[in-house]
Order: sequence, then structure tokens, then C-alpha cells
Amino acid sequence: MCICSTTGLKITLLILIHVAAGFNAAQLAKDITMLDKLVGHHHIVLIISITLCVIILIVLIAAVYAAIRHHILILNISLVSLTLKCLAKGIILIVCIITENNLQRTAAHFWFILCWIFTAACMVGNLCFSMRLRENLRNAD
Repeated sequence: MCICSTTGLKITLLILIHVAAGFNAAQLAKDITMLDKLVGHHHIVLIISITLCVIILIVLIAAVYAAIRHHILILNISLVSLTLKCLAKGIILIVCIITENNLQRTAAHFWFILCWIFTAACMVGNLCFSMRLRENLRNAD
């Protein structure tokens, strides 16, 4: 699968989880400051974005535990959660681009896009580490 060792993938995943959590927290802070500024459907999209950030922060906490303890089930659940969040953020980004020319006046601001990118990177890291753990489990049998 990959030439990286399991420890290297684990360290990479833990770094990506912490970076993604930091960007999620930054996006959450930016979204909270924008709550009073946005109106209409942008306000509703912003509330959905805030909810996604809070949920994914909880999932990332569980993913840290799963990466340290090599718990495949929790890693799979976090992988599904990260995938759904990336998909939801993509839909939010498309809706905001279609309805408004200036993205800074929508829920899809700069921190939103950065958070989306690093969440996708965390998802890929999680996928690689999960695949390596499954491969090691199969080789052990």
C-alpha cells in the first residue's frame, strides 16, 4: 500500500488531526463572530456550519484516541464522519458561490475553505492509517 511505516502514518495522522482541529476551532470562532452579520439563508447555512464544526471537533478527539490505541472501529467511524463533513462543506460552498458573489459575506469565508482543505487532508491520512492497520491485521493472521 504505502512505503511509510505504521508509526510514520500514525504520527502524520496525529499531526493532521491536531491541525484540522485547530482550523475547525478557528472557523468556529469566525462563524460565531459572523452570526449577527448574516441574514436569510446565509444565517441558516452558518448555523449548519457551526454545528458541523462542533460535531467534527468531538469526532477528532475520538480519532486521537483511536490513532494512539490502534482502534479500527473508531477510526472507521471518524473516517465516515470526516467524509460526510467534507461532502456537506462542499454542498455549502456550492450554495454560497451560487447565491452570492462575495464569499466573505457568506458562510463560505476564508477560514471555511481552509478548514475544508485540512479536514480533507485529515480524512486521507485517516484512510491511509486505517488501511495500514487492516493490512497489518491480515498479515498477523
